[in-house]
Amino acid sequence: SEAPYVCISHVWSDGLGSTTEEGLPRCQAQRLCTLSERILPSGHIWMDSLCVPGFKHARKRAIGLMASTYQRANTVLVLDSTIRACSPQAHAQARLLHVVTSAWMHRLWTLQEAMLARQLSFEFAGSTIVDAEDLLPQGEDLCSPLLLQLASELFRLRTYARSRADMSFFHVSRALQWRTTSRVEDETLAVSGLLSLDASTLVNLEGDRRMKAFLLAVGKLSRTIIFLMGPRLQIPAFTWAPKTLMTNSGSQMSSSSNENDVAFCTQDGLVAEYSV
Repeated sequence: SEAPYVCISHVWSDGLGSTTEEGLPRCQAQRLCTLSERILPSGHIWMDSLCVPGFKHARKRAIGLMASTYQRANTVLVLDSTIRACSPQAHAQARLLHVVTSAWMHRLWTLQEAMLARQLSFEFAGSTIVDAEDLLPQGEDLCSPLLLQLASELFRLRTYARSRADMSFFHVSRALQWRTTSRVEDETLAVSGLLSLDASTLVNLEGDRRMKAFLLAVGKLSRTIIFLMGPRLQIPAFTWAPKTLMTNSGSQMSSSSNENDVAFCTQDGLVAEYSV
């Protein structure tokens, strides 16, 4: 359907997690409708808790279409209890602090949801909806180091959305650092859309095989990927590859665009040059 709609972005720990079959309490559904009507009076709502089935095969298909779903939405509306606790009239520093310390900012799936959004909005106290662009420092606020630091991650998210440029593997891995999920196997599905990869080709793969297929699809990597801390794939010729890019160890791949820093992922393993 080409009907306009609002996508709801949230974290399940806030109590809105569910499936199509189970649905949500009527009071919650009514609240969502009221919020969405303020953004798009004639539109519809899309929310994973209502539109992603629990049935295995249908669920996999819905997950494969997730990137397109958020990319085509008129607005992605963020619901998070930490952000909702902040007054929309609070100082810019307080509003940004509530956003950057929220559970929403640190979960895996919400990265793609924020970066693919045409327009990103947040629900603050009193059910007030604030556009992400209105949270970014402007004018005299650009002289405040604290505000700029608080806004840096949100700025990166929106810069990508505005440019509509494909992200590099390095940028995705950097954005994943410090993010978390209860289902590590979903990691590649949650970022495929950011790299213009088809998530539907990965959903039927399990465990290490899914990460292997993801790295092969990306193709061009950073040769410093072998230095990332953490567990490795247990697949012949791929024991150099990390099981996850979500690491809070402080290690990260080089961002250099130098051709000497490039490595290529092939069926035979990683092809790169190193100096000893």
